[in-house]
Amino acid sequence: MPNQPMAEVFGFQIDDLSPEAQRHRRHHLCPFNNSVPSCTKDKASDPLGVCSVYSGNSVTITCPIRFRQGWRIASDAAEFFFPAGTSWTSFTEIRLHDAHGKSAGNIDVVLAAYDEEDTLLDFGALEVQAVNIGGILHAWHRKMAVAVDLAFFAQLPALPEVEPQEADVAWLVYDLIENAQSGRYELTRVRTVYTQFTAALLRITNPEPGQEVTFLQMLQRKLAERRRLEKQKSATDSSVLADDDGLADDGGMVDGGMVVDED
Repeated sequence: MPNQPMAEVFGFQIDDLSPEAQRHRRHHLCPFNNSVPSCTKDKASDPLGVCSVYSGNSVTITCPIRFRQGWRIASDAAEFFFPAGTSWTSFTEIRLHDAHGKSAGNIDVVLAAYDEEDTLLDFGALEVQAVNIGGILHAWHRKMAVAVDLAFFAQLPALPEVEPQEADVAWLVYDLIENAQSGRYELTRVRTVYTQFTAALLRITNPEPGQEVTFLQMLQRKLAERRRLEKQKSATDSSVLADDDGLADDGGMVDGGMVVDED
């Protein structure tokens, strides 16, 4: 593994010197279906360009656009949202509003099913590495899929799983696996976890409590340190004040603003 953390820059491994890789670096291009041809990570004029980094023995995705490779996340989500054979299309960055007309954020990808008359039949929401507005979708009884990196999912608490037909949330877990022929990393779904919205939300927002005694010990340490610093500062301030007033000499000490003779 290289001694530096970057795995992919502008879509290619950093040791890839092919003409295609060099063209992408030279023109700051994104090969993963960004909204524009160029990479816009961090800033459009001088983009960061880092798609993934090395983390231990694996590769971790650092850019949400990286998940758009081949639009696998859309077709995987469609399998969960709609019956087989359904016609569907997708839209990115769709604004959602609450009951008062205020913005509730953007949905990363909305998949819309339609019939032969182009009439909307159903839709589902696909989020990447986050669940920002799931409550509204749940209230509308719409399904949601969440595309996450394997390392990201490993940091979540264990979610209560259900059968696919009982789920309203599908966690699509992906990893970057190197293709031996092309030498490039390919976004690969390694697992799908089906949950119900409320149970998953409660598990994520209400983690299993640890031992209170550990927290109390930590709090006691912080309190002792805080009080020690406060007493030290108070003693220093009192000493300076007494010296300024000419109330104490080298043989006395200050106690509550009074000069006390050590004898």
